[in-house]
Amino acid sequence: MSITPTQIQHPWITTARTVVQVVAASILSIFGIIVTLATVAPDVLAAIVAVLPPEWAAWLAGVVALLGAISAAITRLMAIPQVNAWLGKLAAPDTAPAGVYVIPMPTAEQEAALAEKAKALAK
Repeated sequence: MSITPTQIQHPWITTARTVVQVVAASILSIFGIIVTLATVAPDVLAAIVAVLPPEWAAWLAGVVALLGAISAAITRLMAIPQVNAWLGKLAAPDTAPAGVYVIPMPTAEQEAALAEKAKALAK
């Protein structure tokens, strides 16, 4: 029994999630670097700002957008079932190895029956 990963079932959700993660990480990393430079070495930050052209913020936004687009393209490619199967043959299987069993979550009816049995045993 092979279970289809959610990345293949819903590739656009996976792609959107990756774009948000990469853009957020890029923005937070850049912000962290700027705050660290401003705190630790304000003279270095002042020298960097003096050298950068006025359009540096637009260029930086373009870099973040490019990183998001590249990661989205890679994520979308990896969500193709044939690519996932090929990756599974290499070294990244998406299923449990032979002899490993996945126990499914009980349904609401099964949980209710187990609760009734537990109450009966507790008496």
